Parts: sequence; structure tokens; C-alpha cells
Amino acid sequence: MNIVILILQILGGILLLAVVLTVVVLLLPAGIQASWQNGKAEIWFSAGPLRRRFYPPRNQEQPQKKTGPTEVKATSGQPDAPAQKQESAADPAGKGSGPSAPPSVQEPPPDEVDRLYDSIMGDPLKYVRRLGRWGKGPGKILLEHLKVRRVRIVWTVTAGDAAATAIAYGALAGACNTAWAVLEDLVDVRAEELRLEADFTGERKKERCFSCQITARMYIIVASVILTVMRNAGRRGKTGKKRRAKTVTAV
Repeated sequence: MNIVILILQILGGILLLAVVLTVVVLLLPAGIQASWQNGKAEIWFSAGPLRRRFYPPRNQEQPQKKTGPTEVKATSGQPDAPAQKQESAADPAGKGSGPSAPPSVQEPPPDEVDRLYDSIMGDPLKYVRRLGRWGKGPGKILLEHLKVRRVRIVWTVTAGDAAATAIAYGALAGACNTAWAVLEDLVDVRAEELRLEADFTGERKKERCFSCQITARMYIIVASVILTVMRNAGRRGKTGKKRRAKTVTAV
């Protein structure tokens, strides 16, 4: 009997310790710190005193070892015979074909932020409406306790010509003002710098930058995630029932 009581006491102590640790973890502040500048993005996750970088992964920074064959350069006293044979085979008459054309310069692929910018410019209010719907639903608890600090946004608007740039700048300025007003109503946000300027020459893209810090308590984040998952599961269930009902009706 004493052994059973001892085992129950040990299990109760372990359970109590787990509950205390869970409560402490849920009360800790957690957040994300994101920044983007010069085409490089960084995302850090923090939970209490712990802080870890999420993007870019650390393995991407390790230098890659060169595994290709090493090139042997010919000395000044010994001409490269294979190279001469190849040149004579390519030009049997001994006449050069003139100066070689310069290699074509390939433009760098568009940046991910530029793609997101083009998508937002297509319908900027769409993202505002989505945020508003989510904020009125399962995200209301999270947004009420969310703190956004150290917001710094510097952006330049560039289009095909001066007229298109001016039109795009006016449209984006109006959308940004509306989005910022909606964001202030939903979240406790404070900005350090907000600057939107027209770039008629397209030479000021390097000035674009973004950074912010978003924090909330862990239990708020967990509750918001659970409510969002439950709501999405309910919507999927309703959609599946409607599809099955339509299928039965069609049959």
C-alpha cells in the first residue's frame, strides 16, 4: 500500500511540474523579427530569452567546396598545342571571323519582394479585406494582444515611364494610407519610419527596406491558432457537404 501511495505521489509531482512548466511557457512573450534590405531577408523567432534565426538557414551560409577539375595554364615558353589545333580546325583558311561579339548579359531574376509588390499593386485592397475578415473572426484575440514595434518601411515606386510612375505612386499611396489606418484599428502598431517616394529613373531600388518586430504572449498565439484551425475545418466540412448534396441531386 505504501508503494502505491509513493508511486501516486511521484506521478502527481511530475504532473504538477509539467503543468507549472506549461503555464510558464504559455506566459512567455514570443515573436518574430523580420527585415529585408538589398535583396536579403532575415527572419528571427524568439520565445522568452531564446532567439533563433529561421531564415536564411545556417547551412546556406557554409561555403561550397569546389569539386570541378583544376585548369592547367600553359607557360609563356610553351604554347598550348591543343588550343592551336582547335583554332586551325575552326578556321582552315587562316582568316579570323572578325571581332567576337560580346557575350549577352542576362538580367537577374526578379526578386521575391518585387513579385509580392506586383501582386499587391494588382489589387492592394484585397489583402486589406482579407486581414479585416480574419481580424473579425479567429484572429480577433491575437490582434487585440499583438504588439508591432520598430516598423520601418522605405519604398520607391517605379513604372515604365514618368506618367505611369506618377499614376502608380498615387494609387499605392492611397492604398497604403487606407491599409495603415485599418492596421492601426486592428493592432497596437508603432512606426519608426514610413516613406514612400516616386522613382522616375529606377535607380533607387537599393533604398528599399523593411523591418518590424511582432510580439504576443504564447497562450494568445496558441488560442488563435486553435480557433483558426477549427474554423477552417468547419468551412471544409460545410463545403464537402454542399458538394455531396449537389452530386446526389444531379444523380
